[in-house]
Amino acid sequence: MKKKITIISICIAVVFLIGSAMLVSFAKFNTVNFIASAKGVITVSNTDTKTVIIKESPKVIIAKPNNDLLDEYMSSIGYEEVEDERLGAVRVYSNGKEKQHILFSVNRYYSVWKWQ
Repeated sequence: MKKKITIISICIAVVFLIGSAMLVSFAKFNTVNFIASAKGVITVSNTDTKTVIIKESPKVIIAKPNNDLLDEYMSSIGYEEVEDERLGAVRVYSNGKEKQHILFSVNRYYSVWKWQ
């Protein structure tokens, strides 16, 4: 009987931990895949990799904490920033035909770019 209770308690704790990790990942990175989020943060923090795509649609990228890196990335795919349409942390980029709205946040360890 004690063994059953222990197994059930461990299962409940594991489900709670996984659920908590999924909630934190969704709140911070807009994806419930906490493994991809953790891998992205670890890769950017501990290697020379500048950017890691953790979600494709809508795109979410974790990058080094550099304000100019987003501009460089967008320039490399043919977009230029539209300064007049910038709304706080939401940066707007255009290639003449379409616009991309990107929520940009940065802290000491990484920056997060979330396409809107």
